[in-house]
Amino acid sequence: MTDSTRNSAKNRVKQLIDQKENMEAEILKLQGDIKNHGVGLTEKLIDDDGFPRADIDIPAITALRGEHSKKKNDYAKLMDNINEALIQMHQENKAKQASGSDGGSTVSTTNNAGQATSEAPITPGRPFAVISEIAANSPIEEAGIRNGDKLVRFGIVTYGNNQKLKKLQEEVKHVVGYPTNVVIERSEEGSSPRLVRSKVTPREGWGGRGVLGCRFDII
Repeated sequence: MTDSTRNSAKNRVKQLIDQKENMEAEILKLQGDIKNHGVGLTEKLIDDDGFPRADIDIPAITALRGEHSKKKNDYAKLMDNINEALIQMHQENKAKQASGSDGGSTVSTTNNAGQATSEAPITPGRPFAVISEIAANSPIEEAGIRNGDKLVRFGIVTYGNNQKLKKLQEEVKHVVGYPTNVVIERSEEGSSPRLVRSKVTPREGWGGRGVLGCRFDII
């Protein structure tokens, strides 16, 4: 494998991550614009009698919500593309290791059943919350998350923007019913901490409290 091929894979990952950061900023702006209209993403736009609310700009809110939904779908697809690019880069790094060069740190990827499916290099983020009190059969358990795992990313929320978990709470509400990318740091006895990537779909009606079925404690 040539150096140009490896550099091409690295450049693709960098380009995708740049796109991700830009899209995260766009999503946050849309959420702020919607909030400025006095509603969130889920509040009803009709009153108790079934008539359109007169105190809000319904067409503007509907347009913003539609754009937000599209951006979230685009974001999910982009994260899948990033994951595929990371896997490709990892395969190239393995070939590089076989030739005697150093490789990178890794992240495990899980499927919807919470089973590890692959590993890929990733630049680790800083954990900002510990996950605990995971309920049986909850959405978070189904995603393969375990008690004691440390949250590195939930959707667009990271250490740098979580605002003492305030943004995490808001993001969870915004993504109810949507598969959401999650990255956690997992420590296991006898091994170094590793990053695990999964997807969780917050939802109501799973049989327990909340839409995730766990507790977050700030680090």
